[in-house]
Amino acid sequence: MILRLNALVPALLLAGLAAAQDLQAPRAEALRIAAEAAADPANLAGTGIPTDPDLKQAVVLREGDRGVLVLPETRLSASSLEAAGTVPVAQVWLRGLDLVRDGLPLPVESYRTVTLAVNGKPVELRRCSLGVRQRSDGGRELAVFGDAAEPVLVAPLTVQRADQAQPILISAEDAGGGGGVLRLRLAGAYEAELSFTLAARNPSPAAAGAKPAGAPAF
Repeated sequence: MILRLNALVPALLLAGLAAAQDLQAPRAEALRIAAEAAADPANLAGTGIPTDPDLKQAVVLREGDRGVLVLPETRLSASSLEAAGTVPVAQVWLRGLDLVRDGLPLPVESYRTVTLAVNGKPVELRRCSLGVRQRSDGGRELAVFGDAAEPVLVAPLTVQRADQAQPILISAEDAGGGGGVLRLRLAGAYEAELSFTLAARNPSPAAAGAKPAGAPAF
């Protein structure tokens, strides 16, 4: 089953990734989550590719205490994706999910881990960033970065020309076995797929020290 998320602030409900139904989250909720993540400017800094995320265009996918926060690049457009070099696309924040490379979850060190306080309890989010770059054959690909300049994951891009009001649209497909595929439509120009799996539950990161904050939705 594929869920097309066409609203500015959509949400995803995957009951154990076995059944799915639509859930529309209020725009204010996604903006609050984005503001919470950005409460400390250091949380947005130090990405492998320099980013300038637009908090007003936040996209949230969630199910229970698992979720994805996407903060599109402020200057993301169809024309910017054709520029030379590596073009920043978005920051992606994950809770309870891991991206998959060669059939295995990315190691935790592939991300930057940020601890926030959610309802008074420390919660770990894993942050990465996305960029688009040219391949040697002239095509373009999506690169996923941790904190280093070399990507930790690369996925092909397909041309997908369409009118698109939001910088990034996302859909999700259940792949079975506790995993799925995130489909990202970038500025009405390209589409990419990133495989993911449910992350193992971690013990409370209280020892790491949570940053004082409010209560984002995931």
